[in-house]
Amino acid sequence: MGRVLAGDTARAASTGEVTALRREARDLQEVVAEQTLLTLRLAVGRISDTLIVAGALGSAWADWDDGVAAYAAGDYATAYREWFPIAERGDAKAQYNLGVIHANGKGVPKNYAKAVKWYRKAAEYGHAGAQFGLGSGYFLGRGVPEDYIKAYMWLSLANGQGHEKAVKGLDVIKEKMTPAQLAEAEKLAREWKPK
Repeated sequence: MGRVLAGDTARAASTGEVTALRREARDLQEVVAEQTLLTLRLAVGRISDTLIVAGALGSAWADWDDGVAAYAAGDYATAYREWFPIAERGDAKAQYNLGVIHANGKGVPKNYAKAVKWYRKAAEYGHAGAQFGLGSGYFLGRGVPEDYIKAYMWLSLANGQGHEKAVKGLDVIKEKMTPAQLAEAEKLAREWKPK
């Protein structure tokens, strides 16, 4: 009899534990379900935000692509029109492209001052091609007064990003600079920070 009672007690304890475990499992399932629902709501919110932003950017991307296609087709005026609003919003690639268009007189009258304006904007964001263009402008005195110190600084920054033509420009300019000018240019390049 003692054994039967012990077995019944063990079974009863087991049944009670099982019931408690089932209750805990249900509670846990409810918590997980609530967390999952909250996570899904947050994810849907983020996706909605992303789609809103992507919708706003979609137009800019379309304009960029239209500009690239127009430039490739030799329709530089259309490329300019497509890239101008993007450049105005601060896109360094579009700013650089407008600089190239003005420097070469493609689709617009050749204007080194305007080329330098756009190169400077893009260069300040760290665009290597624009840094090279701006450095070249200072070296040649195109669109800005000739200034070997600024030319060397901008070409050094372009070179630091791997711009292939910048090395040659630095070699040529270095020959025309005094040691004091070179030291000043190197100091400016070291201290420069992108926007």
